[in-house]
Parts: sequence; structure tokens; C-alpha cells
Amino acid sequence: MAAAVSQAALRATIGAPAAGTREAMVMSRTKLTGWATLVAAGVALAFSGCGSAAVPRPPAVGARDPQTAALDLACAEGKVAACYDAGQRYAAEDSTPEGRRRMVATYYRACRAGHLEACQRLAEAYLDGTAGPPHRRRLTGVFSHVCGTDRPSDPEACMAAALMGRACGGGAAKACGALGRVIESGRLGQRPIAQVLLLLDRACQGGDGPSCLDLGLRYRDGAGGASRDAGQALRLLEAACRLDGVACAPLGDLVARGQGTDPDLARAAALAQQGCDAGAGRGCAALGRAEQWGRGLGADGSQALAHFKRGCELGDASACVAAGRATEKGVGTKAEPADAYDLYRRAVELNREACEQDEDHRACSALGGLLREGRGTAEDPTRGLALQQAACRAGHATGCIAWASRGRKLVLGGADLGMADVLVEACAKGDGLACLMLGRIGSLPFLQAGKEAPAIDAFARGCDAGNGACCNALGIRTFPLEQDGRRALQRACKLGDAPGCYHLGIVVAQPGDGQDTARATGLFTQACAWRFGPACGRQGVRLSRGEELPLDLDEAQKFWRRGCQLGDGFSCFKLGSLLQDGRAVSADPAQGQRHLEQACRLGEQQACTRLGHRLLAGRGVTKDIVEGSGMLHRACRAGYGRACADLAAILRYGRGVPVDEPRARKLLRQAVPDALEACEASLALCYDKQPLVDVVRGWGRWAGAPAQLVVQHPSCDDRLERACRDAGEALAARCDMTGLGCFAGARLRRRLAAVGLEGGTQGAERLEKAGFAAATKACLQKDAAGCRRLSRAYDKGLGTRQSPLLADHYRSRACQLEPKTCGK
Repeated sequence: MAAAVSQAALRATIGAPAAGTREAMVMSRTKLTGWATLVAAGVALAFSGCGSAAVPRPPAVGARDPQTAALDLACAEGKVAACYDAGQRYAAEDSTPEGRRRMVATYYRACRAGHLEACQRLAEAYLDGTAGPPHRRRLTGVFSHVCGTDRPSDPEACMAAALMGRACGGGAAKACGALGRVIESGRLGQRPIAQVLLLLDRACQGGDGPSCLDLGLRYRDGAGGASRDAGQALRLLEAACRLDGVACAPLGDLVARGQGTDPDLARAAALAQQGCDAGAGRGCAALGRAEQWGRGLGADGSQALAHFKRGCELGDASACVAAGRATEKGVGTKAEPADAYDLYRRAVELNREACEQDEDHRACSALGGLLREGRGTAEDPTRGLALQQAACRAGHATGCIAWASRGRKLVLGGADLGMADVLVEACAKGDGLACLMLGRIGSLPFLQAGKEAPAIDAFARGCDAGNGACCNALGIRTFPLEQDGRRALQRACKLGDAPGCYHLGIVVAQPGDGQDTARATGLFTQACAWRFGPACGRQGVRLSRGEELPLDLDEAQKFWRRGCQLGDGFSCFKLGSLLQDGRAVSADPAQGQRHLEQACRLGEQQACTRLGHRLLAGRGVTKDIVEGSGMLHRACRAGYGRACADLAAILRYGRGVPVDEPRARKLLRQAVPDALEACEASLALCYDKQPLVDVVRGWGRWAGAPAQLVVQHPSCDDRLERACRDAGEALAARCDMTGLGCFAGARLRRRLAAVGLEGGTQGAERLEKAGFAAATKACLQKDAAGCRRLSRAYDKGLGTRQSPLLADHYRSRACQLEPKTCGK
């Protein structure tokens, strides 16, 4: 394969280091000094000028094997190819000291005559110890020139470097790369990193695939003396992929992340396939993930599992874990716990070997996770945690994140390990996951004005590194204030981030000049196919309303069914309601009941409320007052205002249960603050991005933004909007029952009308009048709080005419009734 790629084509593809980079400046200054001079000169000193004693004599004829004897004879007669072949035979078949001596002699004679492969083979034999120690006295000049001393601590490495230098100077690309790696290992006592990069570049341009891969990964990660350069990394990895299919797997990762190029999931999947076919376990794992999630390929669970298992056989631990999870859960196959255990055990073995022998910190972190979960091995949380801590200390950001996680909750402790510093450093180096965690930590004070800049910066860095979740988070936080927000969401979707496609769909579906109904449909459908349940629910709603799209309840049912399978409670609720109502589909009350129950378990309080009403009325189920009331109670406690209002009415009027007005009042008093908190967060996130006031306690006033300046935020959906409607229901119920919360409910309704969530202000006016009547009654009964509310009503004109004099009068009345509160 390498022969088909010309050096000229490779040079054009790879290019020189970018102008202005550290590597370009260093290389221009060195001009082949030091080790590069050794390479250019062909290490002539190693083979001439040292006396005839430096050259081993040809081996005597008399070997046991007739073919080897014939090769020895031909080698003695000066036939270079015969010397190389003889060395090959001795290396493969004779491990005795005499056989090793003959191997060195024949390889050396071929190398001295210009056979570059013989030089490389002999160098490898010196490095791995099979050639034995070189003769110090005879090779003093070589040692002095190569290692700077006639008594090097590692003469085998010096001799190998001299041989590789001769091969590299003669045009053997593989030898140039090998020489660079020997220098970098430190066995020669010095590590001029600029010369290492120069040698790797020379090897790559000469057609050595592993050197192209090595150099490309250095530029990708900003490691090994190379500055981070996605464009240069892409060119090098493309050359490596053409030379060796194994290198196509990391190239696919780069293309999938959109580093140095636009994200292209289809091409990334094709490159993963090419790498897998070439025997790269990492490529099989990437191909399996693409098939599992349908990114770049059609979703196919059974095919994904087959590639995961293939990657596991090739030694990729992550593929073993993925195959184990699919087998354990029955994805693409029948659930087989025993087979899953074997796959996990293989992952444990691979990670342990990499962690202990190669000091692979990623493997240590993964091994720690398996130990903490008890997958494939005995559960050992203490040992697992220690491994993840060690990986974190070594600078592995994912290890820090795994170590800091307790279930799904991030523990922000661990200052002794410097977790935050590690994440900052890793993010700066392009670790998208580290940037995502930094951004999330920085987003904790999201509702506090002026506290988002660090989070946005972290998300921006992660997005540049190809992390789709970072692009999605960046888009949410910068839209619609900046056009960059839309671009970030577009990049998130191209990177295969399903929430990014979902939020971009919400943006393009908004009424206005930029509305694109067809594109929104495609985005929601894509996000649903990528297993993001809310996107399925959203598309189903659009089809069921018949506003943006033609009414199609049958198609809506398909989307809701898919969303419900993915664990989206809202989709389960809509599907269950549709099946119970029997609109456009065959009515199936029993199946609808099951979907409603599933939605309730998933936390969809609308479903719990509907189930509660059905139990109270005995519609389609056995009547059960206790269970029905309990379901309404749970929905109310979760902040669903309509459930609170319904339950309060049931308790107040004794509809199927004993009258219990005190409990009804208490329920509403407890539920209202939770409902309002959810509403405030919803409005702050969805509309004006400003922290809102607590409307119950009156800590401030609503920000009076004109309705035409309000633009919906892309992370808003029907459920967030419903949070405010629920709060309004709870406040209205509390007002009707106790006379409290009326003015707060009215302010909330006016606010909702200002952002288009309510049809008008009639509901607000009714609540204001009810609040005025209740305050008047309470004040007449000598309730100081009632008098204060009445004073506020006259001061603001709430439910009555505005009158500053009467406002002052009732304020004074409240002071007389409760002197301690005067002036507050």
C-alpha cells in the first residue's frame, strides 16, 4: 500500500510545519545540526575510518543447514543480498550465542555494503538485546560521535542509533522514525525534541505510516514537543490512513469532532470501518458506537454489538465494556448476563495490563470504574476510587471527573488533588469533557446576573475541541443575544449531539423571518432518531396540533411511542391520553392506562393527576378514593398547580372524601412556593435571562421588558411554559380558598401575558378584586396583615380605585394593630 503513494504526494499532503510555530522556527535554526547531521552524513564514521578491526569478519562456512551454508558462502563472495538473507535465517532459527554472532556479522556486512534494511534489523537487535553488547574497544569512535562519550551507559542504544542513522541517511523512512523514538526515550542521554520531530517528519514524508500517525497525534494533542494544530494533525493522519488502515480510526475521531475540518459523521463512520477492517480495535469500537446511535449510519443494535465484540477481540477495552453493556441489557441481542460478565472481565484484564505496565492513566480510570461497579470482577469501591484518584493526580481529566462523581451527583470537593486545576489544564489542552465539566460547575450560579462568563469560556473551548455537548450548552447560553449562539447549536448538531439538534429545531421553528418549518421537522426527527426523547415528544405535538404541520395523529402517535420507549414521560402521557381518547387511532383504554402509569413513574405530573381523577371517579378502573387522592397529593407536592387546586377543592367540599378545609389550606400554602420557584426559573431561562423576583414575598418588581423585545430561549419547551401555568393555578386556588396570594397571582398572570403565555389580563383582574375583598374582610376583623394588604391595594389600584389617602389610612391601622411591624 505504501508503494502506491509517492513521496511527492505525501509532501504535498503533509506540508511543512505552520509558519510561526515553535517547530518551524526551531527547525529553521538547527539546519540539520546534531542528530540531523548524523543522519545526513549517513553515519560514515560508524563504518569507515575506525580500522578494519571495527568490521566483523565474515562467518566461517560450516553451518548445519545446507541453505544457510550456501548463503554464508555467497555472503563471503560479496553478495550483499545473501548476507541479509543469512542474517534473517540466523535471527529466526538459531538463538545460540554462535547463531547470534553470525547474525550480527552477516547483517553488519550487508549494512556496510549499503543494504539499509539490514542496518535497521541489526539496530533493532541491539535495542532488544538479542545482538548482545557491541565491542567497546573497536567502536570507541562511534560511541564518542553518537553519544558524546567513549564509555556510554547504554552502548547498545548508541550502536543502534548509529545504524539507524545510516539507514535514515540512505533513505529508509522507517529508520528515521525509529531513530527519533530512540532519541526521545533518553537511552542516548539527551532528548533534543526538535530533532525528534524533524526525524518523524522525514520518516512520514518518506512513506512511513506509523511515523505519520505518531506525529499527527502529537499535533492533535499538543504533546511530545508539538504545539496543538488541528489542521496539521488532520493532514498527517490522512497520510497515515492512506499508508496504513489502522491509522484511519484516530482520523475518524478527528473528523467526527470536526477538528481541522467540518464535522462529518458519515465520513467518520467510513473511516472507523476502514480502521476496523485493518485490525484496529479502536476503529471497531467507534464503528459500533456509530451504529448503536445511528450517527453517520443507520441504527443497528445487532451490528453494533458484533463490532463491539470484534474490537474487544482486537484488544480494545472500551469495546469490551460497550459489548458487555449491550449484552447485559439485551440491546441487539438476547440479554445474557453470563456473556456480559465475560466481556467485562476481558475489559478488566486489558485495562489492568495497560494501567500497570504502560502507565496508561485512561486505562486506570476505566479500571477504577469497573471496580467501583463490580463489573467483571469483585466489587471494590475503595480500590476503584484509588485508581481514579491516581489517574486524576497524573493529569487525566476524565479520571478527575470519574473520581469526583458519586452516582449522578458531582462532588465539588477534593482540593487536595487539585481537581479544578487539572480540569482547567486539560480543557486548555483540548479535552472537551474537562471543558464540559468546568462549564457546568461555572453554571451553578446561572440565575445570578454577571456570573456566566467563565462557564461560557469553558463551553467555547470545549466546542472548539469537538465536544457537541459543549456546543449545545454554549448555544443555549448565547442565544439570542449573539448570532454565535445559533452557529454553536448548528455545530453541536453536526457533531451528533441530539440535544443540540433539538434546540436548533426550536430556534428555526419560531415564528418570524427565520422560521423554517421543514428544517425544524428534520432536526426534531434527527434528534429523535438519535434517542433524545423530548425531541420525539415535541414533533408529536407539532403533528397533533395541525398548526405548523398538517394534522396527522397517526404519525404523532409513532413519535410519542418512540419517545416513551426512550423514557420521556411527556411522550408517554400524550400517547396514553391519545389511546384512551381514541382520536384517529383505535381506542385502547387498557394500553393507554399503562402508558399513563409509566408517565407518572417518570415524573410527568399531568399523568399522575389524570390517573388520580380516573381513580376518584372510577372511569375505566376500580374506584379508589384513597389512591386517587394520594396521586393528586404527590403531583401537588411536586409543584403541579392544577393538582393542588383540584385536591384542595376535593378536600374543601368533601367530594368523595371527608371535608378537611385546614388540610386543603395547608396543601396550597406548601405547594405555591415550589410552583413559583419553578416558574421563575422557567421565565429567567426562557425569556429575558434576568433573575426574577419572588412574587409571593414581594422582594422586587417584574422587569418590564416590552413584549416585542422578548425572544424565546431555545431550551424552552411546553413543559417549562407549563410550570408557570401551574403556578398560576396554585395561586388562584389559594386565593379562592384563603384570600391569600391573590395579588401575587395577578402579577404573575400579567407577566405571563406580557411574554405571550396567557391570552389576556381578565384572570389577573378577577384575582385582584378577590384579593381586595379578602383584604377588606380581614382588616375589618382586626387582622394587621389584612390591613397591610388593603393598604397596598389602594396604593397600587389593585382591584379598586387608586387612593394614596386610603392607603396611608390602612397602613396606620395595621401599625395600631401590630406596632412591631410599623416601619417595616
